[in-house]
Amino acid sequence: DAGNLLLNPTLDPAERTQRAAQLVAHRRYLIVFDNFESVMAVAGNPKGLGEVSATTSDAGETLGVYTVADANLRGLLQGLLTANWRSLCLFTGRYRWQAYEAVVRQEVGVEIHLPELTAPQALMLMNNLSRLRLEPIQTKIAMYRKVGGHPKTIELLNGWLADGSVTDLLNNAQLDGLLTAEWEAYFLKRLLAQLTAAQQAALTRLSIFQTKLDKAELAYADVADDMVRRWLDLSLLQRERGEAAPLPPQMAAMLEMLPPAEQAKLKAQTQAPDLYTV
Repeated sequence: DAGNLLLNPTLDPAERTQRAAQLVAHRRYLIVFDNFESVMAVAGNPKGLGEVSATTSDAGETLGVYTVADANLRGLLQGLLTANWRSLCLFTGRYRWQAYEAVVRQEVGVEIHLPELTAPQALMLMNNLSRLRLEPIQTKIAMYRKVGGHPKTIELLNGWLADGSVTDLLNNAQLDGLLTAEWEAYFLKRLLAQLTAAQQAALTRLSIFQTKLDKAELAYADVADDMVRRWLDLSLLQRERGEAAPLPPQMAAMLEMLPPAEQAKLKAQTQAPDLYTV
């Protein structure tokens, strides 16, 4: 009943979410919105383009203020935040969410700034990246001390190692003490310089969408497979592997009776497409 109420287009999005929450108010759910920046746009600019409006944090840093781009989704989430129920919503993202500031001020929510990765966590990430995993443990620790523990910085470092020198990086005293944003800019500038003019132009077209892209959208943007492979290799593109939808019980039982080639064919048909994010 709560699910049907959420989908009722005749009600205001925030109102229908609050009513749905009341139907399950006695239950406790944990609802996780991971990578929340994928549905956000610059505040005051629904397209997500143009100048970023700014706010100043306690640390004196200038931060972009973002809002949810889609009006219906914005209303639904507003209803979740203001509903009187026992459930917990967890939002993870790299950008500051404008609507959440009011919730924090009302002390019904809390904003947590996560620290950078610890050395063991950074080493675990390095061991899962194509080039960094090949480096000896002493070199990994030295690079962690040099560039810090921001996961995106470490991923860009892995791409930079396509033709970058570990020794030059570690011995360059001019790079000591760079901030996270400065490291990202340093690696990005050198990674983009490795692209052809066509690859740079195609990557720019994709970045405008600010959303997850499947193969159809890549084709629409005139992106060739070799470009995708190149961007993935340089950590300029992130891929989420699609998962196969579960088969109905009758088909799952019949699947075991098919030859291996037919099994693979049927599984491929139920496989969700890979999604890519710039």
